[in-house]
This record gives sequence, C-alpha cells and structure tokens, in this order.
Amino acid sequence: MGLAYHGSKVLKQLEQIVLVVPVGGSVLIRNAIAEFKPNYLFIAVPQDVSEDVVSGVSQDADAFARSLNLNMGIDRVPIPRAPIPGVSKDAVIAVRRAIVARKGFPLTVNIALLDDAPNWLNIVLYSTAPIIKALVYEGISLGAIRYYTLNDARDVVEPLRIPITDLGGEAYTVLKLMAKVKGAVSADVINAMYNETGNKVSRGYILKLLNKLIEAKLVERIVSGNMFLYRLTPLGEMLVG
Repeated sequence: MGLAYHGSKVLKQLEQIVLVVPVGGSVLIRNAIAEFKPNYLFIAVPQDVSEDVVSGVSQDADAFARSLNLNMGIDRVPIPRAPIPGVSKDAVIAVRRAIVARKGFPLTVNIALLDDAPNWLNIVLYSTAPIIKALVYEGISLGAIRYYTLNDARDVVEPLRIPITDLGGEAYTVLKLMAKVKGAVSADVINAMYNETGNKVSRGYILKLLNKLIEAKLVERIVSGNMFLYRLTPLGEMLVG
C-alpha cells in the first residue's frame, strides 16, 4: 500500500497539464491560461490561416504565460476544413496526434472553447474530447471542457464516451496494430502481429476481441471472397489512425 501510494504520488508530480484552444481573441486565451496554468498550449488553427495571425496569438500567449511565471510550451495544430458541413475525421485525428506526440509524462488535457473563435473549430475540439478521454492506455486523460466568453466561463457537458476501458488494453492493442496496416486485414494477420508483440494469444481470442470492437463501432467486418476481413471504422480511425 505504501509503495502504491508513493508511486501514484510520483506520477502526479510528473503529470503535465495540456490546454487546447482554437485560435481566437487573445483575452479569452489569456483567461484559459490563467485558469489552467498549462505546461503546454496547443492552438488549433485552420490550415489556411495567415502565419502572421498565428504568430501574433502565440507571442501574446507566451508573454502572458511568462507574466505568470509559467514555463509553457506552445505549438500550433493545423486543422483541415471539412469539405461538407460537419466535423472531418482528419480534423479530429490532427488534434489527437498532436496530443499523443507530447506523451512521455502522464498528460491531463483540458479544452477551452472560445466565444470569439470560429464555431467550426470549437466543434472540432468538442468532438475530439471523447477521443482524448479514450486515450487512457497512452497515459492521457481528459480534464475539463470550458466555454469562455468575455463575461464568464462555464463547464461544458462531456460528449458520449468511447467504452475503450470496458474493452481492455488488449483490444486497444488490436486497434493500434490495425492502424499500421491502413486497410482491411484478416484475423490471421492480426493474430500474427499481436503475437509479435511478445504476448501469445490464439486466433480465437483475437476473434473475440474483434467482436467486442465491432460492437463498440470501432471495427467493421467485411466479406472478401470466401473470407472475412476487418478494418477500422471512422471512429476507430479517429482513435488510433
């Protein structure tokens, strides 16, 4: 019990706070920085936004963080616009990849939605929240989602979660292996890839994991000739693609 307590205490001390914001007005970004005091700030920006705009927002955020004696890293996350109204899969993947690239320490990721930011960017970040929450096996957790106006800030209700913790770490490993293939793959191939990780399991066990992932709408089964193949759904791609 003592070792477990000290271990969790050390992990808490190593934990880094990440804040993700859409590009918007400097005042609201400052308010979010003051509240969360992040170790790292990600600014989601449209791919076609002017570099001068991004630099100005980044420099203001950096100067404000320094005034609070925060040693805060800053990076931009280019976000592709959806070809049709809605949230593109690639936009969510871009945010998730940027966050996962920061791992190495336990991360708590907070999302600030800004009243003066493009609404579609706010929607992208909100849609990324359940993906972030499902990254538990990467040492990443979702903190708060807050909506900022010039007058106040309020908590936003989390979107529906992805039941990855119910499926278990082995199922998550299967998803990550499938992401490496980038296409439909047979259970035999997945089984061989899984066994190469050093954890030997049977083909039947892989099929059980795949069935769970299908029920969770992370994987789909397709017929190819006289055999079944498996591929990630758009939701599965957003989580590991």
